[in-house]
Amino acid sequence: MVQYKQYPVTVMTSVVLDSPVVYADAMFGGSENMLTEAFVLGKPAVSSIYWRESRLIQELHKYIPHVLNPFQMATEVIKFTNSEEALLFKEKTWPVVNGLVQVNSVGSSGRRSKIEIYTDILQEIAFRPRRLTHIMQAANLPYTQLKRYLIRLKKANLIIERRDRPNGVNYQATSEGLRFLKEYKNVISSLLE
Repeated sequence: MVQYKQYPVTVMTSVVLDSPVVYADAMFGGSENMLTEAFVLGKPAVSSIYWRESRLIQELHKYIPHVLNPFQMATEVIKFTNSEEALLFKEKTWPVVNGLVQVNSVGSSGRRSKIEIYTDILQEIAFRPRRLTHIMQAANLPYTQLKRYLIRLKKANLIIERRDRPNGVNYQATSEGLRFLKEYKNVISSLLE
C-alpha cells in the first residue's frame, strides 16, 4: 500500500456496500469474482491467484496479467494509472466482453417478454453508468414503464442507482446483474443449439 500512496490514486481497502470494482480505475487481487467483474466492466485488472486456476481464470489470464511477485504486481497496477494503457486494455477486452453479453438475438416475433426487457436494460448499463434517457432509448421503453422495471431490478439487487450530481442519477449493473446476463445468455445459447 505504501508504494501506491505516492501516485495520484485512491486505494480502496475498506468494504463498500456496492461492488468496489464499479468505482475503481484498476483492480488487482485473487478474487475470481472481482477479476471477472473488472474484466466485464473493462477495468484494467491484474491477477494474483496462487491456487489451482479454474477454467474461467485460465481464460482471463489470456487477457490480464498474472503475477505473484508483489513488486511486479505494483508495476503492473501503476502501468494502468496511465489512461492510455487503461484504454488499450479496454479495447483489447471489449470484443470478448461484447460477445459474452450480446443477448438480444433471441429471434422473437417482435414482442418482447419481461425477461428480454430486463436483459435489454441490463445490457445497456453493464459496462458504464447510464442516465434514464439513454436506457429509455436502448430498451425502447417509455419513461413510466422503464421506471417500474428499474425499481424491480433494484429490489433484486441487479442494479445500483448512483447520484453523481444533484439532479444526475445514473444506473449501473451490479455483479449479480452481470452474472444474470451471463446465465441468461448461456440458457438461450443452449436452447438454440
